[in-house]
Amino acid sequence: MSPAIKYGIPMTGLSFALVIIATSRPGSSLFSWHPTLMALGFLFLIPTGILLYTPHALASPKNRTAVHWGVMFSAGICAVLGFAAIYMNKIRLGKDHFTTLHGKTGLAAVIGMMLLSVLPSMVEMSVLVFSSTESFRPHRKIAEKIRSKSFTTLAHRTMATGFYCVGLFTVFTGLNTGVFTSNFGYPEQVLAKVLVCAFGLAALAQYARVIPSYKKHPE
Repeated sequence: MSPAIKYGIPMTGLSFALVIIATSRPGSSLFSWHPTLMALGFLFLIPTGILLYTPHALASPKNRTAVHWGVMFSAGICAVLGFAAIYMNKIRLGKDHFTTLHGKTGLAAVIGMMLLSVLPSMVEMSVLVFSSTESFRPHRKIAEKIRSKSFTTLAHRTMATGFYCVGLFTVFTGLNTGVFTSNFGYPEQVLAKVLVCAFGLAALAQYARVIPSYKKHPE
């Protein structure tokens, strides 16, 4: 992995997040914590967590699982708290939930993150339950393949990339909301959308290369 990718993607994401955080003025209202925490989670922590777990990344092979888990857990906390902030704010204002594309894709992204955190355990438990039944015995080889580390790693990385696409699209639609449009003019809004798209494409291009790497770099 080149230094430009190793350091550029996380630092670019952090720069975008800091702009959104400065615009949102965290602590000024209950709503302010929503863009603050979501930007920190989806623009900085998640890209950093994924890149830390790739071969030749900053974290050593011995420690990268623990570091990846810690960073992604922090991103999950940010996502849940950011989701809670907007949910409680809408209750306080008496507004309906998930009526916009931004709200719906944001909900999907948060649910996806929660599913990814428990995916290996869910697969393991499901296979163990079904493999104990008589009708499942002819499919034991398939069950063992599903339980294998290589399969769960591939599934986890593929789903993570997909849900991160949803998260990036949610960030993009968030640039159309009042908290951003009221602080920036039309040229700045267009520039921000172009930069977010460029950042997303660069990050996803790297993540797509990582998906099949489990064959050469088993976890």
